[in-house]
Amino acid sequence: MSRRSPFCFFLLSILMMIFTACSSDSGLALPDYFMGYATILRRTPNSDEFLIRLDDWKEYPLDISSVNMNLSGKDSARIICYYTKGKSELNSEGNAPITPTLKLISVAPAKIPSDVSGTPIHQDNPISFVSMSKGAYYLNFLLKVSVQEKEHLFYVGAPFVVYDALGKVHLTFRLYHDQNGDYPAYYSRVYMSIPLYSYWGVLQNGGSVTVQYIDESNLLRNHKLMF
Repeated sequence: MSRRSPFCFFLLSILMMIFTACSSDSGLALPDYFMGYATILRRTPNSDEFLIRLDDWKEYPLDISSVNMNLSGKDSARIICYYTKGKSELNSEGNAPITPTLKLISVAPAKIPSDVSGTPIHQDNPISFVSMSKGAYYLNFLLKVSVQEKEHLFYVGAPFVVYDALGKVHLTFRLYHDQNGDYPAYYSRVYMSIPLYSYWGVLQNGGSVTVQYIDESNLLRNHKLMF
């Protein structure tokens, strides 16, 4: 007949206590936290009231004084944010205010710098492409680049546009990464967005967006997202 160690009974008792503690309804719960791309915009032009539009098109009021961000002279700003949704004070559309922690992200400029002769003067340094998504008039992507201390620059050329026989549009953007004289030391995440206002409507009928970039093997790569 086998003998059971007292230690086993002790361990079982501890596990039961932990399970009971985790399962009990104490009435205390952490709020739900979310992360996503979003746009801060004025409710109306020249208005001092702001709202956040998430990439699922839901809009929430925002107390701009509650965030460390200066939008003076701007009508909108593209951000990545961590936020909680309020449980009360619903607005007229039934949406609750949200409490965000915001980080401004890059909206890649379409104009590529060049010298007086028109020759591009930017670098074309490697990029590690992590992911790409779409939402609320924007194409978003997450990159990893090797940095040390300087601010890196990113540029996107005007898209190459092709319509197929079904009338679907296919866009190809060329993404450039300029290390700005920095040296590689460690990887840093870069969140970016490209506005697709001019093509958003036709893209709803299907099509694709492709981003071309130089990877860490110094090869030209394509990253495609279907609509």
